[in-house]
Amino acid sequence: MPMHVPTLAIFHKLQADPTVADSDGSVLAEFEAAPWLLPPRTKALKYVGVHALDRLLELRSAPVGNYSKAIAFLTFNNRFAQMAQNCIYSMVKFGGVRNYIVGTWSSEDLEACADLNLPCADISSFLPEPLDHAPNAGDYGTHDYNVICWVRPAVIAHMLEQGFAVLNTDSDIVFTFKPVWASYMKLIERSQADAAFQREEPVNGGNFVILPRPATVKMVREWAAFAKEAIKAGQHDQEWAKRFQGTRFLVCKDKETCRAGRQQISRENKTDTHPLLQTYNTQFLHYYNDGCALARGGNLPPLDLCDPAIFYLHPICTGYSGKQPLFQGQGTWFLADCVPRNGTVSQVAACQPARWRDPGMEAAMHNCAEFRLGLDLERQPQRVKAAQAA
Repeated sequence: MPMHVPTLAIFHKLQADPTVADSDGSVLAEFEAAPWLLPPRTKALKYVGVHALDRLLELRSAPVGNYSKAIAFLTFNNRFAQMAQNCIYSMVKFGGVRNYIVGTWSSEDLEACADLNLPCADISSFLPEPLDHAPNAGDYGTHDYNVICWVRPAVIAHMLEQGFAVLNTDSDIVFTFKPVWASYMKLIERSQADAAFQREEPVNGGNFVILPRPATVKMVREWAAFAKEAIKAGQHDQEWAKRFQGTRFLVCKDKETCRAGRQQISRENKTDTHPLLQTYNTQFLHYYNDGCALARGGNLPPLDLCDPAIFYLHPICTGYSGKQPLFQGQGTWFLADCVPRNGTVSQVAACQPARWRDPGMEAAMHNCAEFRLGLDLERQPQRVKAAQAA
């Protein structure tokens, strides 16, 4: 996607005449990374008004690598709408992902999602049990938080069964100037794995790609089936990994351990039942040597966003309110002037690109010499190479 889009001039043109989006396809392309700046619920977008998951998958999926159907998936909550916009803006503009959908589980969230012109699927039927809507519902560790977390494996299992390669991402993630799908697929191909996850006791569920194979379908179905027991125990969906590592799947971290893992699975005739998950380190460990460094704040040196080691930023060890300042500190909060659009049902705030106010805002991405693969575990990070040369 050209780095100069979307432009303020075309936005002003749309404000003066909303029908421009209906008659000029280049306008839709210009706002692909920020569809919320198009006229609310514009019929120019083919998916607007379509909320059935399977139909939306048909409209939005695209071939990736050797797979004829691939989809990126994230969930949406009106409370965190601006975070989702920042994620989508970076994923589309800098990560090159076009084939994504957004899942919602309440009528209020669906209305807000639709007002932002996002491809919104109603996934409420996948909730493992009803929400209790307590006063603090949705806060970390609450019943509703855990129920909402457990909707993810159920939806992913459904998509895998339909033959989709799936990229799952949390919305509190910012992608850098690297091809997201190509980076993941190259990593999985090189390791002969079935999926790739960030490493974290043993894996982090915030961003991963999983391929539609018998072993992965079985694993994710078993993952989803653990929901009711886990919710009763006050656990979110990531707890499954600690319980099932070794018995339901194997993990590997480099070419040698992945080769050994694949050989073990083959030797034990478990190719169709036990997937191999390639794991990779949090990218900023190469800079800070601390997985919680971004959350700790302080005077952290800026990351080189062009470094192949920095594939995406995912601040953990902090609550929602602490994430935006961390992104701002690294120059990866790309939004500003977030206000409701006229005529919207939900009055959800739609954000403009911050570079409309500050033209240099995205320079760290624009100045990357090449659009090269991330997750290249065999390529040394820029910081390491610089230290060795010194």
